[in-house]
Amino acid sequence: MGWERPWLDSFFFFDTLYVLKNKRRLCRVFDCLNAVIGVKMKKGFTMVELLAAVLIIGILAAAAFPQYQKAVAKARLAEGLAVGKSIVQAEYVYKMANGTYTVDVNALAVSLPSGGTIRQGEGFFQLNYPSKRVWYVLQKDGGWRLDFYTPDVVVQRIFDWQTDQCVVRNGSKTGRYLCAMLGANVSDEKQTIFGIPKL
Repeated sequence: MGWERPWLDSFFFFDTLYVLKNKRRLCRVFDCLNAVIGVKMKKGFTMVELLAAVLIIGILAAAAFPQYQKAVAKARLAEGLAVGKSIVQAEYVYKMANGTYTVDVNALAVSLPSGGTIRQGEGFFQLNYPSKRVWYVLQKDGGWRLDFYTPDVVVQRIFDWQTDQCVVRNGSKTGRYLCAMLGANVSDEKQTIFGIPKL
């Protein structure tokens, strides 16, 4: 009287097998298969399953990374434009009081974010934020303007003009996206300097 072939309860909806003859007992699937047909069932993941999981994670990461880069660039630009707007407004206030613009940042009634370094020279001042990878240059170059640099774009706030400019750096696709977000018409892929509405 040997073991009888076990039967599976409705296509493995339950993970138990009933062994009917000698030892009327309930046993787990892996134990029963090992006892009845002599197959050693190993628990764990196979190499193929692990490779499939890594592949799926890689595909998802590759799809999400460009969107993450755009989100970081957009946040960096928004923060930088807010600081730039404060500097420009402080310059307008200074001009109303003194009749001209200034490159002396200490003379401006503006509070700048901490962590920046200021370099001042004849006809310009430069404000650097290395940790954020942005910097500002206020200069008198034919006319007064404030240039805000990021790794992807340069936004030029030109004083007393009706429009500002957005310049794409190094042919960056993210830069074109940012200029379009600011209102530039980026339909011409060879163009890198775009007029944008006054910020």
